[in-house]
Amino acid sequence: AYTFYTSIYRKSPYNSSYTNGLPQTTIDTIHMAVSAVLLDSLSKFNIGVSDPSAKFTVLKDECTFTFDPVNENIDAGHWDFGDGTSSDTLVPTHTYAREGKYTAKFSATQCGKTSVDSLTLTCGTNSIKFLDSDFIIYPNPSTGDIVIPDGCSVLEVRDLLGKSIEFESQRNNQIRIDAKGVYILKISNNLNQKFFKKILIE
Repeated sequence: AYTFYTSIYRKSPYNSSYTNGLPQTTIDTIHMAVSAVLLDSLSKFNIGVSDPSAKFTVLKDECTFTFDPVNENIDAGHWDFGDGTSSDTLVPTHTYAREGKYTAKFSATQCGKTSVDSLTLTCGTNSIKFLDSDFIIYPNPSTGDIVIPDGCSVLEVRDLLGKSIEFESQRNNQIRIDAKGVYILKISNNLNQKFFKKILIE
């Protein structure tokens, strides 16, 4: 019973009020065993490894933000942008109407469990951007063919509504996007660092 309690609730067996009429010395012995074998090694038994993570990254362009969950396997997500608006799109882009600070909150659901995380954002031209100014893609604007830095690869392309866009990988660190519009490229380098860049296809 104490093993089930600790496995399900991820709590110390000492918190359980169940006794089944057992002597206190016996209960204490069981508590110690469950704590030593299970509570301190939950991940060893794969307990909690599928729990959702609400961690997320943010791409900033003045007062426009693109939000991207770190965990790509969540079943559903809900964004509260902190200005009275929200979205259920997993990778949304949101523009704040006024400069200032906002707390964006993300609720991630996976396997019936929910995790929540938040981040305070500063909207305005004088705040720090998530972009790396030394990380260049060109030409931008482009007619479709885009060159990315050596040692990098494009993981995905999304439009400003968060919809995934098809692209074609070509030689010489190039990709091609046929549809006209404004897109966000998620790029990884050989150090497994992630970058986001906005591109205009004319």
